[in-house]
Amino acid sequence: MMGLINNGICLFNFILRECIKDRYERLYSINDSHLKLGSFGEECLLKGDIKLGENSKIGSRAIIKGNVNIGKNSFISPGAVIVGDLTIGDNCYIECGTVIFSDIKNNSYVFGNPSKIKNNNLIFIPKLFNSYTESHVLKSKKIAQFFPFLFNCGKNISFGDQIYIEGGSEISIGEKSVIKDRVMIATAHHIHDQEEDLIDSQQKWYNVKIGKNVYIGENSIIRGGISIGDGAKILPGSVVVRDIAANSLVFGTPAKPNLGGSSENFTLFPSITNKYAVYGHMFCAVEYFSKFPHIEIEYGALVNKELAVIGNKKIKINSGALIAPRVMLITQTPNGSGEISIASDSWIGAESIILPAVKISKGAVVGAGSVVHQSIPEGEIWAGNPAKKIGVRKKCFPS
Repeated sequence: MMGLINNGICLFNFILRECIKDRYERLYSINDSHLKLGSFGEECLLKGDIKLGENSKIGSRAIIKGNVNIGKNSFISPGAVIVGDLTIGDNCYIECGTVIFSDIKNNSYVFGNPSKIKNNNLIFIPKLFNSYTESHVLKSKKIAQFFPFLFNCGKNISFGDQIYIEGGSEISIGEKSVIKDRVMIATAHHIHDQEEDLIDSQQKWYNVKIGKNVYIGENSIIRGGISIGDGAKILPGSVVVRDIAANSLVFGTPAKPNLGGSSENFTLFPSITNKYAVYGHMFCAVEYFSKFPHIEIEYGALVNKELAVIGNKKIKINSGALIAPRVMLITQTPNGSGEISIASDSWIGAESIILPAVKISKGAVVGAGSVVHQSIPEGEIWAGNPAKKIGVRKKCFPS
């Protein structure tokens, strides 16, 4: 009975947020730092004392939390995660999907998760960049299906903002656990190496078990079939694809045990919210994106919730392609531009980022949370940040 009451409260919170979301300065953006409107893109989460230097910009879906000082002429790319008390120097370029916990020196180009740094040779011109890019985000106006009988919460659980919970199989979360902003817990998974014709026919659901006193950091992804032990800490931006032992610290794409030095300045921010969104299954986006002539989605392509398109270059998604939730397709950045194509029977995993001039070939697979910088050949499986080849499908696609 208590579990049903808690689920009812969670669902009420979701309905309330749906009703008031259009009152935000930007769609789903949270700007607790009171940064100037126009200095950040859609769907940002900005919390804490954030100082943004002259001519610096923050891209869509970035997360910045803590006492963060960003210098002049720096660009925080879409999907980047910056958490802690730290400084980003002048003339820095933070690549899409990069996760940062420590200070970044002037003139740095930072990429990956865990992050890597090299000298920045890019000349960032904010005014020009702002003039030739735009973003479109696919949203559903309806409340999606909810599975209260499959969602079991213990006492005193803290939920952050914009959490995505996809039912279909049982999800249990132990007492006193903390689930931070924009975490995704998805029980669905595609068994892309089985000898079946269409990748969508291979979808299955697996239970997720999260123990007591577990901490799951911002923008992390928990895949179906995962068990997380009591007291485990998952740092922001992690993609969990294997079981996590009790009291362990993991980080990365995919998440691995305690990477030395990667969490030196990481701060466990206290959670003061208890609200989250619950989303359901995929739907076709052809009608929505037909408004934008540079975006072509063929009939039979399946696009899940919250697809974000940034830039004005052409994007084509072929029939039979499958786009998971919260994918970002970026055709223009200060670092380059180019068309994106996604071929039939390919699968783009949840919260992946596809960068300019990338071609996803027929039957290819992109793992959840990946950042794809280069084209992927037919039938290959790529994952990671930055993404690299990890395998080949047994049967790539129908003839």
